[in-house]
Amino acid sequence: MKEYLHKLHQIKLFSLNDVTRIVGNESTAKSLLSAGIKKKTICRVKMNLYSVTDLATLHCATNKYEIASHISDSACIAYHSAMEYHGFGHQLFNEVSVITPYAFKTFEFEGLTYIRRQPTITDGIITPPMDSLVRVTNLERTVIDCIDRIKYAGGLEELLNNLSSITFINENKLLYYLDAYKKAALYQKTGFLLSKYKKQMHLSQGFFRQCKANIGKSTRYLEDVTEKTKYNAEWHLCIPENITSITEEGGIYV
Repeated sequence: MKEYLHKLHQIKLFSLNDVTRIVGNESTAKSLLSAGIKKKTICRVKMNLYSVTDLATLHCATNKYEIASHISDSACIAYHSAMEYHGFGHQLFNEVSVITPYAFKTFEFEGLTYIRRQPTITDGIITPPMDSLVRVTNLERTVIDCIDRIKYAGGLEELLNNLSSITFINENKLLYYLDAYKKAALYQKTGFLLSKYKKQMHLSQGFFRQCKANIGKSTRYLEDVTEKTKYNAEWHLCIPENITSITEEGGIYV
């Protein structure tokens, strides 16, 4: 048992198939998992996903980002959860957004709810050098994803707060993901929102010219229509009247 437990601690998160490969047969693997759960050296995260525990505290030894990345072989942290991972989340949410083409039922573990989001584009997923168990959308894709689905970013005010904390971003990558989405509305929303932070993000006029070249002629809404809006002529957008903005000093005004 101790020999196998040492190997499981090396991989941290595992399925029944992973344990079977280690011990040699499925029956022994099931016995090992059952015994580990009883002794609290292994915890069950969800159906067919297990984690080792910290031997000192007997609490789960993996964090929410590692767990989310192992819900399926292609699972990836996205939207506000990715913003949090990159250090720009203004608020910590108890929901973890996971993109994967493989369906899974929403589940709860240790006070957090893991929710599947439909995959959109396929590029822009990274495994950070210091976090080999994590898959997450890179910062540029995270920003574009959050602008595309503002509700998954925690709402407009949360998104604005997140964007106000970013001091540099690769505009070529932003344009790459915008082109991958191929949505005129997304060019409009991105151009409008990021124009508020162009100095701090070091975005060029060329970036905004490229956005404007792809917005088309239609007037669209920044968010779902739930409140009174006003018209922004530059980006042909209807925006909430009470939209909050971030000043250069970091303060919020309405």
